[in-house]
Amino acid sequence: MLRIPHMNSSRRRLALLLSSTLVAACATMPRAEIVPAQGADTSYRLRYADGKVSVNTHCAIQLANALNPAMPALYVNGEPVGFC
Repeated sequence: MLRIPHMNSSRRRLALLLSSTLVAACATMPRAEIVPAQGADTSYRLRYADGKVSVNTHCAIQLANALNPAMPALYVNGEPVGFC
């Protein structure tokens, strides 16, 4: 078992409970739906829970990466921007 210095067993149990709750909450987050891009482009866009489609087809941080449906969008002027 992992020993964390200066933590008694009740604090360890609380930390374990909080971390497992966080993992469970992240697992149930809504994922975006993949929408094929228009034209000859082989990449895709994402449709989020509000029905809006991402303005980009590649990651805003590293342009070579595809969009990740599990990552939430950042809204700029009311339009979603997807990330990797």
